Amino acid sequence: VPVKNDSGEIVGICVFATDITDLKNAEREVNTLLEKRVAEKTRELLDSRNLFRTLADYAPVGIFQTNAEGRCAFVNKKWCEITGLSETSALDEGWLSALHDEDRPRVVDAWFAGVGEGKEFFAEYRLVHPDGNVVVVQGNAVAVHKKGSGSRHYIGCIVDITERQRATEAIVKAKERAISADQEKDRLMRTVAHEFRTPLSLITSSFDILDRYGDNLDEQRRKAQDQHIRSAVTQLTVLVQTLLSYNQRENREDLELWTLQDIENLIRIICEEVSTGRSTGQFLQLSFPDGHGVVQMNEAIFRRLFGNIVDNAYQYSLPAGCVFVRVSTEEPWLILEVQNQGIGILPEDRERVFDDFYRGQNAASQRGMGLGLGIARYAAERLGGIIELANTSGQGTTFRIKLPLSSQ
Repeated sequence: VPVKNDSGEIVGICVFATDITDLKNAEREVNTLLEKRVAEKTRELLDSRNLFRTLADYAPVGIFQTNAEGRCAFVNKKWCEITGLSETSALDEGWLSALHDEDRPRVVDAWFAGVGEGKEFFAEYRLVHPDGNVVVVQGNAVAVHKKGSGSRHYIGCIVDITERQRATEAIVKAKERAISADQEKDRLMRTVAHEFRTPLSLITSSFDILDRYGDNLDEQRRKAQDQHIRSAVTQLTVLVQTLLSYNQRENREDLELWTLQDIENLIRIICEEVSTGRSTGQFLQLSFPDGHGVVQMNEAIFRRLFGNIVDNAYQYSLPAGCVFVRVSTEEPWLILEVQNQGIGILPEDRERVFDDFYRGQNAASQRGMGLGLGIARYAAERLGGIIELANTSGQGTTFRIKLPLSSQ
């Protein structure tokens, strides 16, 4: 007689036998019934396992199963795709090989700390594919207790967050750039306001003197006021040109304006323009190689580069000093050296002379915005060249410009 529980499930057999034959027949029936039940349970277990594997393989996240020691017993297809390991390679402790060397101690410690306290495991870490590709994942796992035993295993998943992290880092960098640009704008406005104030005040005061006392001034004093006005206008012109050059540093259109240039003629023109506005009695000495010919040059960017360096040479030269411009070629370079005879650059300032808004400690008495050398360096880079501080002393400074030489 089958014994059933409240749900109608057979949980046992009660046998009433009158002789050995009946007992043997009952034993066969019991065995047959037990075999049938085992087969049914086996099919149910296989169906359940197949269902779990099917669901796991089509899941959009990597799924894994381990014991408490972290020995892997199962991974799905997505896990293999994310890590770059095969299922066979991941089993037991094989999955550890995918952990980034720098992250492995931290992840292992976090795993055993969570297991020891019975808490959920959660961490972000890097995985390295066999081909060297690095991905960032977010992993977590929870304990699953087996009924009737004190043992437990862990089911967990990993999610590839590489792109999300890159997007987050890009947002952070964009925010930092925006903050830096805002700070730079404020600094530029303060610098402009400060630098424009002096020449504007000079113009205003000179005109006031001429308006009030012009008829009573002798020729020498009148010329002095005229010279003050001209000097102030020159300062304003230089400031405006500096601002325009600074604003045009990111202009991509002029990168296409490459033309054949007579480099000697172009350098002479720029030097004459700068000397007219900046010279306070300095002597200009130019030196060119024989047969330099015609070179392919972007005139707009070259003017920003060379013009700022020559302007800097005049600004920091002594009134009776000399500005030297030497041009040479050294395949595959066109080399320009600009040397002045001035206050020089202090050793502690040499590493920062090309930084925007930076001015040397010994240049406090000179007007300027601290942008000229930064503009020159950026222009040199856009022309595919470099600019360097070649020599400096208490008697002057030399800048060397090296540009790719494309001659015809």
